[in-house]
Amino acid sequence: MYLFYIHQFFSNMCPPPAIKFNGLVNQGSTCYLNSVLQVLFMTKDFREAVERHTSDNPDTENIDLQLESLFGDLKSESANTLKITKKLCIKNVYEQQDAAECFEKILAKTSDGSSQVFLRTADT
Repeated sequence: MYLFYIHQFFSNMCPPPAIKFNGLVNQGSTCYLNSVLQVLFMTKDFREAVERHTSDNPDTENIDLQLESLFGDLKSESANTLKITKKLCIKNVYEQQDAAECFEKILAKTSDGSSQVFLRTADT
């Protein structure tokens, strides 16, 4: 009974968060990629730019379509990164990479409208 009261006390002090966050499935050692993708998803201006500049052609060189799909999944559930890993030509998912290099690679492969969100920030 005592534990019940403790639980009630702390439940009232710390209400559950209003927003539920979803994660990305780690394919092996792709935590560097997942971290970068989570940052991009949580950057509202970038997320909206990707949604605005997405091409309907999946064969296009940029990865906006894959990012838009991934971001859509993350809004409601955990997501996997298989399509984006393939588009980024990551062959060995068990090899760790540098997150900063991954970030630059992703920006280089997004549309100009999407990547400008970060380039504009760097220029100001």
